[in-house]
Amino acid sequence: MTGSSLVEFSAPESARARPLRIALLTHLQDLADVDMAIAMAEAAEALKAAGAHAREFRLPATFIGAESDQRTIQLVEIARHYAPEHRQHRSQLSESLLALLDEGAGITEDRYIPARNQFDELPKQAASLFRGWDASLL
Repeated sequence: MTGSSLVEFSAPESARARPLRIALLTHLQDLADVDMAIAMAEAAEALKAAGAHAREFRLPATFIGAESDQRTIQLVEIARHYAPEHRQHRSQLSESLLALLDEGAGITEDRYIPARNQFDELPKQAASLFRGWDASLL
């Protein structure tokens, strides 16, 4: 969401005759700090007051594990990319980088491949899930 007002919103011609449709995703709301939760609620109310159609819904369970899958993928791929430096220049790397590289190198293909496959499916699922919505707010 940008700082533009709804009046400045430039939608396709087909969408201009109808209210803006906003999907209010609530699955991460429990993780937000109080100020963020208040800001999101105020933004949703402002959109509704401006005439937008807004509906709350939760993402399917497949999206909930996406953060964990992304972390697994990133750790494995960073460990693979920096494997030569990890092996040859270990003493010159920071403790925090070494911890990430060690963790990534320790992840098995049995854990990486399912995470990669699941993560790769999310864009298709998202396209289907968000069909008919102009924007999402989470």
